[in-house]
Amino acid sequence: MIKVNELNKYYNKGKSSEIHVINNTSLELPSTGLITFLGHSGSGKTTLLNVIGGLDKAKGVISYDNVSFNRYNPTKLDKFRSANIGYVFQNYNLLLEETVYDNLRIALELIGITDLEEQQKRIEHSLKAVGMYKYRKKIASFLSGGQQQRVSIARALIKKSKVIIADEPTGNLDSKNTLEVMNILRKISKQSLVLLVTHEVNVANFYSDIIYELKDGSIIDKRIVSDNETFKDNDDSTVYLKDLNQNEFNTELGNITIHSYDNEELKADFHLIIKNGTIYLSSNKPVKLLEQSNLNVIDEHKKDIKREDIDSFNYDTSWFNDTKGNKKVFFKFLRRISNSFISFRAVGKKQKFLYICLMFIGALIGLSFCILSNAVSFDLSHYSYSNNIECIYNKGGYYTKTEFEKAIKEGKIDSVTPCFNGSLTLSDQITYNYGQRCSFSVDEIVYRSDKVDLIMGNEPNDGEIVISYNMISELASKLNKNAKEYLGTKITYKDRERIISGFSKNDNCMVYVNNNDYSKDVAWDFSQDVWFYFIYNSNAFVSKYELRYYENNNYEIVEGRDVDKEAYLLNYSREVLVPMDWGFDIGDTISDLYATVVGKYKSSDDSQALYVNFEVKYDYSEAGLIPIFEDTNLLNICEGSFPKGQDEVLVSVYSNYKVGDYVGRNQKYKVSGLYSDCKDLTKQFLFCNPSTYFVEKTEKNNGFFIDGESVDEFTQSLANQELELLSTYDRLVKETKINRKDSIKYFVYIFLGTTAVSAIFVYFVMRSKMLSDIYNIGVYRSLGASRKRIDLKYLSDIFILTTFTGLIGYSLTVLFYYAEERMINSFTNSVAQVRILMLNFGLVGLGVVVLYLIMFIFGMLPIIFLQTKTPSEIIAKYDI
Repeated sequence: MIKVNELNKYYNKGKSSEIHVINNTSLELPSTGLITFLGHSGSGKTTLLNVIGGLDKAKGVISYDNVSFNRYNPTKLDKFRSANIGYVFQNYNLLLEETVYDNLRIALELIGITDLEEQQKRIEHSLKAVGMYKYRKKIASFLSGGQQQRVSIARALIKKSKVIIADEPTGNLDSKNTLEVMNILRKISKQSLVLLVTHEVNVANFYSDIIYELKDGSIIDKRIVSDNETFKDNDDSTVYLKDLNQNEFNTELGNITIHSYDNEELKADFHLIIKNGTIYLSSNKPVKLLEQSNLNVIDEHKKDIKREDIDSFNYDTSWFNDTKGNKKVFFKFLRRISNSFISFRAVGKKQKFLYICLMFIGALIGLSFCILSNAVSFDLSHYSYSNNIECIYNKGGYYTKTEFEKAIKEGKIDSVTPCFNGSLTLSDQITYNYGQRCSFSVDEIVYRSDKVDLIMGNEPNDGEIVISYNMISELASKLNKNAKEYLGTKITYKDRERIISGFSKNDNCMVYVNNNDYSKDVAWDFSQDVWFYFIYNSNAFVSKYELRYYENNNYEIVEGRDVDKEAYLLNYSREVLVPMDWGFDIGDTISDLYATVVGKYKSSDDSQALYVNFEVKYDYSEAGLIPIFEDTNLLNICEGSFPKGQDEVLVSVYSNYKVGDYVGRNQKYKVSGLYSDCKDLTKQFLFCNPSTYFVEKTEKNNGFFIDGESVDEFTQSLANQELELLSTYDRLVKETKINRKDSIKYFVYIFLGTTAVSAIFVYFVMRSKMLSDIYNIGVYRSLGASRKRIDLKYLSDIFILTTFTGLIGYSLTVLFYYAEERMINSFTNSVAQVRILMLNFGLVGLGVVVLYLIMFIFGMLPIIFLQTKTPSEIIAKYDI
């Protein structure tokens, strides 16, 4: 039983053209029978039927037995009506490109009946009931109107329909097919409720059990039809011979019988010509052969149809088994994809042009993601960095060393050990004519066990280094060797032979040495082009050699004689001793000194200085700083103490300075001690603690180790100046991102522009496709297909469209960019050990996802907008 309570529906509500198409209608309908709604055009009968059948929405409550709907819920209502309501439409609403069998099979799939055997049984049963089984393999568009309508009835019968909605089911049929269709509907009404809308009063009066008459959206009359009604057939296409006058004539040619109505006179001249057994007929009146006409001839009397003549129909559905069968989700997916591909190919030239445009859009999206990839990806393999080494990052303020000096003096920082740059070359000669080498720009710093992640080997001693594992692994990979094989091998670094004692991780292109080698390497870096400043006789003197006054050192003459002090005092004759292996001969003149070589010596401390016979003092007014550690054995402090203060230094006893004096440019540094011996370090420099060296060299800021109990306070003081204390790795990443900010901006512009253009194109391509498919969409929705099913179909279409247009353009662009990246980077890597272009395959993969999302989102908009309409609105709006 169906109950309709206070149903109301308006068109153009609140406007001057407002129509109250269903006006506060309430009614109760039985569980079986044929109920007809009559009324003039515009009376609201079709709208009421659509609302009851779930094809349209209205305000009010509709109850189907125990299921009640007080508001329009498409998902819930679609599920209910697909299982319980069958539809017979005036325009049949068959899927015209499908066979009769497939039309019914699809209807079963909509209610989840997927078992093939169950489908076959039901289809055969329903088609035989309407006399269409022999046409099961025929394409629906090739059927006549009456045949299509009977197929639509079979489609309604194929499920356990409690209600059959029949909207003008005979509107496009002749009288003969009208009777056949109405006879079937009348028989069905014995076990189901048939709701009929028709404009044929004689049909309604004969076939209906109850007739409701509507006017202006309201029911104005209800009439119960008696069982003794008869139907007078006004079909002019059928001739009943026994109801006509009959005249027979016997001729030599045979018997001639003339059938005619009483009021019809026919006076005609006929000529029969017989030739070779063939009869030729001509007349002065029009003649039509019966075989070539639509006239149906029956040799009996015409009878009025009575209800008992058609009520013997019994359509049994008790054996129907709601077998779901195997869903075969994967195969359903493949079939959907296959159908989408067929649909993709079957397009005209205009849509093919749009496909090319979509391919170009894919290329633009690919280009934008290549730009993004290059902007956010960077190659740090040729940069030195460590997660454990800190540096200062300037966010906008101007940094001065004042804060460091203050922090050191206040004890917030105990010590700062800075990095400095270097260059390292690793090589391996495999055969006489084949080898491999790798050059790296490195940062060197003192090895600290608490700051270095040693993964293999030992801490460095004198003449040993620990290097980043990435460097040795790069060399090993080029030679297909194991990196472990290089542990303990010798390399040349800063013109000195070193042994690789260990490998470190969590860093890149780093070299770690002990305290002694750290100071030597700094001195070596700064002594390449250094001149030695001396003072003698109160005059400044510049030489490219280190000089020592002969009385202050112990040496052994191995050739020639010792210098003579008296020679200088008497006649200013300058004499010099040279190291035995320098290549000078006795009697040679050293032009810088205007001195004559008088002997060669061997020193107990292996010094490489020149010993002269005139008293010379070092001048530190132009001297640089060399960091040195308190526990070093490079210097022998003979007076004073190690420089611990910020402004303290060590000077040579060969200088003219004493402890407590101030030296250096602007007399800035206080002499804390004097040293006599200097191993592998030139006396031209001032020796300070690493913190003093760092403060003077902060402009380079390659990184440092920092220690102290109040480092957090110092970090906060930097933050107050808009400065950050970062690891060298974090600084590199941040600086690289800032430098590439413009590239990201270009990506955003291209991406937004591409998205806007692609959105428009995809929207209109899919809208065009939707409009070409609107008939099928209307059929599916009217039969109860869920919106999800329609969405999945078009998602599949968009997937195929994107794959064979946008994705191809995207892939070609990325491949072209990849080829350019390999070619350009191959050149720049060999010349400058850097990579100019970067391609992040993770971002490229993300770009593919974004491409599909853009296509899916904007491609689905037309479908989403369409499915906000009810099935009846889709049918009415697009006139399917």
